Amino acid sequence: MISAIILVNTEPQSQEQVLKNVKIVEGVEEAHELYGGVYDLLVKIKASSIEELKNVTRLGIRNVEGVTSSLTLMVVAEPIQRMQRLEESASTQYARHFEPMIEV
Repeated sequence: MISAIILVNTEPQSQEQVLKNVKIVEGVEEAHELYGGVYDLLVKIKASSIEELKNVTRLGIRNVEGVTSSLTLMVVAEPIQRMQRLEESASTQYARHFEPMIEV
């Protein structure tokens, strides 16, 4: 599966309605309102291929009435995978750091 985060801008005063409509687009996993920044919504999508991801973005999210622009960011590693790598790295560094202190 391919994941992507899409940052969406909406027309003024249509953010809540756009959020409701984006949540029902097939392929959308999560959608949240944002405040105080450049973008109005954060949307996470999953697709089985890059072509499907493009279709969800182009034909689904960008076609929702009130969407003015979007920025798509492909996820290259899921959080669980990154955490596992960090844990492995930390345990290796920890072992190397204390290895000289352990003498039998």
